[in-house]
This record gives sequence, C-alpha cells and structure tokens, in this order.
Amino acid sequence: MSRFSNFLNSSLDDNGQNNNWNLLRLFLALIVLFGHFPSAAEVMYFIHQKLKLNFLDGDFAVKSFFIISGLLISSSYLNSKSFMKYSLKRFFRIYPPIVITVTVVLLSSIYYGINEREYLLSVFNMLAFQDMMPMVGGKIFNLPEHGRYYAHGAFWTLVVEVQFYILAPFLLFFKDKRYFHYISLILFLYSGYCSEVIHQSYYSAETLNYALSFRTSFFSFASYFLSGIYLKLFFDRIKKRKTFAFLILFSIPMFYDKFYGHILSPWIHSFSYPIVLAILVLAVGLFIPAIKIKMPDVSYGVYIYHFPIFSITTAIGLNKLGNPYLEFFSIFGLCILFSLLSYYLIENKFINFAKKIKASN
Repeated sequence: MSRFSNFLNSSLDDNGQNNNWNLLRLFLALIVLFGHFPSAAEVMYFIHQKLKLNFLDGDFAVKSFFIISGLLISSSYLNSKSFMKYSLKRFFRIYPPIVITVTVVLLSSIYYGINEREYLLSVFNMLAFQDMMPMVGGKIFNLPEHGRYYAHGAFWTLVVEVQFYILAPFLLFFKDKRYFHYISLILFLYSGYCSEVIHQSYYSAETLNYALSFRTSFFSFASYFLSGIYLKLFFDRIKKRKTFAFLILFSIPMFYDKFYGHILSPWIHSFSYPIVLAILVLAVGLFIPAIKIKMPDVSYGVYIYHFPIFSITTAIGLNKLGNPYLEFFSIFGLCILFSLLSYYLIENKFINFAKKIKASN
C-alpha cells in the first residue's frame, strides 16, 4: 500500500499507534527544551546557521502544539459522551505534573535562598493559572503583568491551552450551525491581526510589556487552534488526493517564503501561516510512514518538567560539563526518564482514576 493510500485510510483517533503524533509532539517539546537550555547557544547556532533550519525555534514549536491541540482536543471532545467526561480527562491529564513542577520549583527557590515575594508568588501562580484570570475578571495575587521573575518559562503556553480547553466545547457546540463558520472566520482574522501586532510590539521597549501580557490570551493564538479544529471537521475532504496535493503545493512555497524568501508582506503570513503550518503538521503526523517508538506520549512531561530539571542539574553541577552537546543530551535523557516515571507512577494512575469516576457516572 502506498504512503498516500495509508494517509487516505488513516485516522485521527488511534492515539498515536499508527501515526506520528506522539513522535511529533516529542520533537516539538525537544525544540522548546533547546530554546530554554542555558548552554544551547552553540547548539542553536549549528541548527540555524549550519543546517539552515532557522524555523526550528520555540515559536514554531508552540504554534505547532496549538494546532495539534486544536485537532486532537476537538477530536477528544467530539468522541466524549459528556462534558464531564471531557473535563475530567483534561484536568487529570495536565494538573498532576503541574503540582510536581510547582513543588520542585518551590524547593529549588528555597535551596537557592530566593525570597523575593514576586518570585515566590509566581510559583503559586502556576497552580492558580493567574495569567488566565483576566479572562474571568480578576487576579488572585497582586503581581505585575510580567515582572523580573517567572518561575517556568514555558508555562504561559499552558495558560493559553487551558483557555482553549474551556472554550472548545462552546465552539464545537455550534459546529453544525451555519453561522459557526462566520464566527470562526472573524475570530481567525482577529487572531491574525493580534499575532502581527504582538510580533511588532516585541521590537519596541514601549510596547514590549503589552506584547508579553497579551500573549497569554487565547485570542492571540485562536487562528492556530481553529486551524486544528478545521483539520478535524473537514478531515475527510482534506485527505482526498487532489485536495491534499493542492494544499501541499500551496503550503510549501508559503512556508519557504516566510522563513527564507521574505517576498510577501508579514501581514500576509500572519493570516496564512496558521493554515500553512496546519497542513504541514498534518502531513508529518499522518502522511509520513509511522515511526513507532516503544513508549507512551511523554511530550507533556518533557515540556513541563524541563525547567525544574534545569534547577536540579544546576544544583548538582551537571551544567558545567564543558561540552554543551553532552550537557544537553544528559538533561534531555533526564527529562525522558523523569517523564516516563511520572507517566507510569503518577499521570497514568490519575487517568485511570478519572476513568473510574466517569464509569461510575
């Protein structure tokens, strides 16, 4: 059977057994780890300058994650028999690792003697999802929007993810209504506009705080989640041979121009890039023959645990090996090991607990 035939017969709902979703998410988590790795400058220089893969950065990884979330979370919700089932599954999937992370970060702050109120409260901010509070009308702790300290550099993306988890059922409730597509289009265009405004705001000291505070809003990245949702809703149409070939022929030149050609206006890419990236993510996830790895999906563990592992390895001096590649792969190995232990000893038990609750209801 050809690769394209495999794609035509593929499913979005087999939990990574016959596709590359788990491997792709692990790869994206690895890119985020690279971006936050204290000694990664030499490694990133090799990737960007020598290999010419300058698109492989945190921005690319995070937006790809948002697309995959839009695709798989909408699929999960539509396959759930109730809102309660969906909510329990999401809660027990994301929250236990966050509690572990907060504990390690708090202990490391005590170890290093950090007693600044702003930092210590930002640790508890991770439990309270404070950066999401403007969405519901208030904040729990009296912290600046973005102060000197933030206990976990990747946590803001989880704030955006949780907003999507909350809003996804409301969006999908109207999926069969005619006006759903009009609302989605307005939201998509508004998100594209916000994305470019935020991007431009990073280059000005006067508007930097605005950009940093607004980036924790779901609406700034809604176009990526919506692109993932539409991959799910129109998957049977998208995977038709001619349709998919056309989308690929459109996406590859647009992707090349954004990162290498720079012919088209950045505003055009602000609106087209979510679609382009969604098609390419789908191609990698399903069209490329499945590369099976003998372990569960630990990408979330790598994503959430790498910051506290940085703290631990710094405390024991593992960041002073003298070779950035050796340092990185040592820390990456620890992330994988810790994520596997977390999955089997903690996360999987909570997931099974959630299943028992759902079964009793």
